[in-house]
Amino acid sequence: DSMRRTPGFGGFTFAVDLEFPHKAPVTGQMLANQAAQWSLKLTPDATLKLTLNDETFESAKLPLGSTLCNKLVLTTYYLRSKLNAEIDKSIVTLWLNGKPVIDVSQPSPAEFPADIQQPTYLGQNPEGGELFEGRLGKPYLFNEFYYRDDPWQVGRDIARIENLLCQ
Repeated sequence: DSMRRTPGFGGFTFAVDLEFPHKAPVTGQMLANQAAQWSLKLTPDATLKLTLNDETFESAKLPLGSTLCNKLVLTTYYLRSKLNAEIDKSIVTLWLNGKPVIDVSQPSPAEFPADIQQPTYLGQNPEGGELFEGRLGKPYLFNEFYYRDDPWQVGRDIARIENLLCQ
């Protein structure tokens, strides 16, 4: 039961610095993917499409064409209770350069499949397709949710993660 999502229990954070391609792709380009769990891709509409389990979220159109380094942080939090389903909720925030481009909070999140042994692929899907044509830096995965400007969460602030990126 405690292994319903990946890569940890209760929340996870993925961070990477990247340079986007100069123009929108003709087909989708995968930034990160863990089969049957989650994926993040750049769409032909120049948006970021995040899929978590069977739920999909999409950002507004991104300004492409810059060679600047971008700081991307995905952080998620899931609460599921067998005793009190009324408190079930999920929080999903995708930060790009310190600004939320996807920010969703919802009750009763879908449950993830129990198979968490799939590797996380960067810049391609598990079959080697949907190649990302930009640049991806060193990825970071943390087994917890990170916050923005919460004085009660010392050491778990998004800024701490962003400081690792674009160096």
